[in-house]
Amino acid sequence: MIVRELVLLLAGLTLVGCGSSDPSDQPITGTWGAPELELVATGLGGELHLPCGVTAALRGAIIADADGRFRRRGVARGFNSVAEVTIDGQVASPWLTLDLRYGDESTGDPFVVRHRLRRNLRADFSKLVCAQ
Repeated sequence: MIVRELVLLLAGLTLVGCGSSDPSDQPITGTWGAPELELVATGLGGELHLPCGVTAALRGAIIADADGRFRRRGVARGFNSVAEVTIDGQVASPWLTLDLRYGDESTGDPFVVRHRLRRNLRADFSKLVCAQ
């Protein structure tokens, strides 16, 4: 009888331990969009889709801290340019607020644009005109 109760107790503790993972340990995944920006996040990294066919590959999984904040760096390519980018974001589902910094922070003031993206929304670049 005591052995059976001990086995049940250990099984219950195992199940509780398996179900309790810190949300900040899990990578952000999915598609997040705004009118002029889209973030596609996988468990391994992410890609920003910007106007005029510019994409930025982000290095590493996007993992938020306990407050939902994260930072990722990458390189934007396209439209005859290559630029370093940094994103500082915060997730408060279903929203993701993102500060997108263009340029190298060590060489001067980077250009910063704030975006508010919504989960499962795609960017709509159809109304933009890009000069070649």
